[in-house]
Amino acid sequence: MKKLFLLLFANACFAQGFIEVEVRDTIVLKPVSYVYEISVSDRMNYEEDYTDNGPIDQLKRKAEKKNEMIKKTSELESYLKKKGYTFEPSKDYEVQNLFGMPKTKSYKVTLKTPEALEKLSQEVEEMDQYSGSLADVNYGDTSQLENKLLEKLIKKAKTKAAAIAAATNQKLGAIIEFKELKQSENFNTTFMEMIMSMKGRNGNPFFQSSGGEMSKGATVKFKTE
Repeated sequence: MKKLFLLLFANACFAQGFIEVEVRDTIVLKPVSYVYEISVSDRMNYEEDYTDNGPIDQLKRKAEKKNEMIKKTSELESYLKKKGYTFEPSKDYEVQNLFGMPKTKSYKVTLKTPEALEKLSQEVEEMDQYSGSLADVNYGDTSQLENKLLEKLIKKAKTKAAAIAAATNQKLGAIIEFKELKQSENFNTTFMEMIMSMKGRNGNPFFQSSGGEMSKGATVKFKTE
């Protein structure tokens, strides 16, 4: 009885008449612009609050730090205007520091090339009491690239399934099911993710690469005869 059941099960699987393959592929993304965020450094908030003559008046010290923060922010804005950079105040950075320290403010600068990004980064490194970091990378409209990636997946699946069909004396038919793998739906290695694990020259890891990657995987089922 057990042998009969296994025989019927095998015949049923064979009768389904399909070959299913799993494929993956990747496309390189090229950035069209970068956003570099510059802020006044928090170092002034942690300067020594004590002197040889005793503790500094905290209210006075806080007011001094606030005025210094405002001054440095104004100087930064003037510098960016003078250099002709395209920038805007960050909407999500102006937050109260710990221990009631003065608020910090940052500016997001839009740059079109890696060279311009490197130049600004070096300028910020040479400026006192400022810090900068890569905040975002714009890859433009990636829908066409996504379509191209799907076409590559289908082509790769056909090649793989055809080899299996030939090895098993079957004739490959049309695709009857295409299912993108869930674990790869958001498997996009962006430029921002890449720089976190890379070491770059002059302490700037993002200069190692000019783009990111879009990766997808899918299972493709073909009818067979």
